[in-house]
Amino acid sequence: MNLSMKKVLLTLFIFCAILGQAQDPNFSQTYSVPMLINPALAGSTGAARFSSVARDQWPNINNGVKSLYVAYDQMVNKLKSGIGFYFVGEDLYTQVKSKRMALNYSLPFNLSKEKKLKFAPAVELAYQERKLVDSLFLAVKDEVNNVMIYPQVLRDKVSTFDIGTGFLLNNERLNLGIIGKHLMQPDMSFTGIKEQMLMRLSLITDYTFGKLDEKKAWKFAPGLKVNYVNSKTDVTITAAAVYHKFRFGFAYRNDANDTRNNAAMMQLSYNGLIFKFRYAYDFYTQKINGSASG
Repeated sequence: MNLSMKKVLLTLFIFCAILGQAQDPNFSQTYSVPMLINPALAGSTGAARFSSVARDQWPNINNGVKSLYVAYDQMVNKLKSGIGFYFVGEDLYTQVKSKRMALNYSLPFNLSKEKKLKFAPAVELAYQERKLVDSLFLAVKDEVNNVMIYPQVLRDKVSTFDIGTGFLLNNERLNLGIIGKHLMQPDMSFTGIKEQMLMRLSLITDYTFGKLDEKKAWKFAPGLKVNYVNSKTDVTITAAAVYHKFRFGFAYRNDANDTRNNAAMMQLSYNGLIFKFRYAYDFYTQKINGSASG
C-alpha cells in the first residue's frame, strides 16, 4: 500500500473516531479486564485482586491507539458483597485522550445448598471524560477534491456520568454473564453532532472440560462473547487449553459495527498463586490495521 493511500485511510480513521459514535477501549482478552467487562465479577475470586493491562493497537499508524487499564476488587465478607474500582485511559492517535473511572458493586448469593452454583447481580457507577488535544486537528483534507474540511468545534473537553449493570451465574465449570453498558447513553460530542456512547448489551460465557481436581491435567475451555450495539452484533469465539498454571488461548472476532476490529487472537498466560501474567497478540484481517499487543 503506497504512502498517499495510507494517509487517506489514516485521515478517515481519525475523522470517524472523532465525529463518529464514541466507543469503549477495545481489549481483546475478556477476562484480562474483569472490572471493565462485567461489574458482577467484583469480588468473584473471593480474595483481593489487583490487575493492570496495557494495549498498543495499530502502532505503525501515527502512534496508533494506546490503552491502559488498572483495577482493584475484593470480597467484603462483612457486607457479603464484592467491591471493585477501575480506571481506563486511552490515547487516540495522540489527538484524543479519554478516561473512565468506575465503582462496581456486586451482591453474590448461592442458588444451591451445596454452594456450588452462585448468582451475582451488580451495578456500575462511572465517570467518563474525553479531551481533544488540538482542535485544529479536526481540520482534515479531502484528498479527492483537494479541499480542507473544518468541523465546528463547540468544546474541546466533555465529561459525564454513566451507569452499567451486570449479572453472573457461575459454578466451578460454568461462567455465564449478561451485561448492560452505557444505560444513560451519554453524549460525548466535541462538535455538537450527537455522539452518544450507545447502549451495549453483552453475553459472555465459557465452560471448562476436564478434571478440575487435578492441577497437572489438561483442561479445555471453549467460550463465546456476543455484543449487541445499535442493532448490530459482534461475535468472538474463544478456545483455551489449560495445563497446571499455564493457559494457551485462541479466538476470532467478527465485528459488524466496525470491521477494522475483525481479528484472530492468541494468548499465553501464567496463573500463579499471587502473580499472574498474560500476553495477547491480535492479527487483524485488514492490512492497514497491522497488529495489536498487550
